[in-house]
Amino acid sequence: MASLSEMYDVGWEEMRDKLRKWREDNCRNSEQIVDVGEELISEHASKLGDDIWIIYEQVMIAALDCSRDDLALTCLQELRKQFPDSHRVKRLTGMRLEALERYDEANKHYDAILQEDPTNTAARKRKISILRAQGKSTEAIRELNEYLEHYGKAAFCLEELMMTNPHNHLYCEQYAEVKYTQGGMENLELARKYFAQALRLNNRNMRALFGLYMSASHIAASPKVSAKVKKDNIKYAAWAAAQINRAYKVRGSRSTRTMHSSYSAALSATESRVFHMTLQSPTHQLKKKKNGFICCILTFIRYLRTSSHSVNLFICIKLERNSLPESASLAFICKVVIPTLVAFTPSGHIYSFCIKLRL
Repeated sequence: MASLSEMYDVGWEEMRDKLRKWREDNCRNSEQIVDVGEELISEHASKLGDDIWIIYEQVMIAALDCSRDDLALTCLQELRKQFPDSHRVKRLTGMRLEALERYDEANKHYDAILQEDPTNTAARKRKISILRAQGKSTEAIRELNEYLEHYGKAAFCLEELMMTNPHNHLYCEQYAEVKYTQGGMENLELARKYFAQALRLNNRNMRALFGLYMSASHIAASPKVSAKVKKDNIKYAAWAAAQINRAYKVRGSRSTRTMHSSYSAALSATESRVFHMTLQSPTHQLKKKKNGFICCILTFIRYLRTSSHSVNLFICIKLERNSLPESASLAFICKVVIPTLVAFTPSGHIYSFCIKLRL
């Protein structure tokens, strides 16, 4: 069977750079990472220099996602040989045990790491993930809340990193995420500013773009801000939503693969009491699939239920060209979408609807 490099006429440098880009963008496209990484480490390991170790780690985590324990074990063994006493490698060992559902053994590894290094946040997060996997939601929430109390220390560390490397967009993005997680109006405003700074440094950072949209939307919807602040943040959120939709359209037009979701949803606050929901789909997608459209509705519902503010009086659902499968109609909207929104959103939050069709 032909290798990836032979089929697509790419060299090992391009494959290495692709893995690096996925790491920097925090992409968890595990199947692609396994395909590219497995060939890279089996055929070109000697050419990679010190990059081989971070690639082993990246491929191992992707292999666990894909139930490729053979590949995960191969990567782990190489890392153990090179870094026998590394906490990072011990954490990877615990993750493999988690994938095999050997939770008690995994916890022992994480406890050993925390005994030597109580500040190791990665090990603490893995212990929380085990509680969640075991269905112990109450304990997981309690541990997570305790963990979140340390976010202030994380913010301080990231501030130091940004001072030493002010042009690193990833540090700006991570700092913004920490402030967004801490919550509160002051932290939200800081988060929005640093998401914007991350975008100035790298305008392709989709994570920062989504962060800018969410932080600006929350600020705009707060009843505590002035009219000018509200207006400015509505503008920022609308710009971010437009950029997100544009990015997905470009990506969809360049790809012949079926996307996980055929639709993209954008929400923008136009007034304190009016929310717009725009559903769009790339024209090349299969028109008979309603799954993507329904996912957009459910995403919107989840947003309403988890947001810190109320959506009152009015919701506008605007359906752009090609936003629905051909078999869908206004009846589908009236019989399915609106009752679903009413049933699953908090009571008293929605009073009237406006549906705009542009077909």
